[in-house]
Amino acid sequence: TQGTATLAHCELRYGGGENGGMVTTYGTTPTIRDCLFRDSGEDGIWMRPSTVDNTVYPANATIVDCEFRNNRDDGIDIDHDSTTPPTVATPVIHACHFEGNDHDAIVLHDNVFPDFDANTIPSVAGCRNSVNHQGDINASGTLEIPGPGVAYLIENVLMIRPGAVVTIEPGA
Repeated sequence: TQGTATLAHCELRYGGGENGGMVTTYGTTPTIRDCLFRDSGEDGIWMRPSTVDNTVYPANATIVDCEFRNNRDDGIDIDHDSTTPPTVATPVIHACHFEGNDHDAIVLHDNVFPDFDANTIPSVAGCRNSVNHQGDINASGTLEIPGPGVAYLIENVLMIRPGAVVTIEPGA
C-alpha cells in the first residue's frame, strides 16, 4: 500500500540480487537523499507498483543528490505496468550521479514519466550512459531531459498505444 519512509546519508554496497535492488519498493513513496549505491548484485534501486483492492499505487519515490556506481545491472529500475484505466508513475530524480553501472543508468518500463533535473551520467568505457525506456505506454506523459548530454535509449520494444500522447522534450 501507499507508504512513506526516508533514507538519508547512507552508503549501500554489495547488496541486491536477482530481480531486486539494494532498495526495493512496491507502491510506496520514499524519499531517498544523499545516498551512495554501489556494487549491487543487480540494481541500486528497484521500484514497482502495487495494487490493493483495485487501487494502483505507483512507484513514486523522490531521489535527490544520490550516486549510483558500479552496479551489476542498472542504477535505478522503475516499472509501472500499463493499467486500465491508465495510471502513471512520476518519480522525482534530481541531481543524481550515475557512473559505471553495467547496463543503464536508469531503466523505465511502461507508464513511467519521471521528473528529472540536473542528473549526470558521464561516458564510461563499456557502460551505457543512457536512460532506457521500454514496454507498453497507454497513458499520456512527457519524457523530460534526464540531464546534460544524456540520451534516451529505446531498447527492445516501446509501444505507444492508441490514445496515449507522449511528448519528448527537445534535446532528450
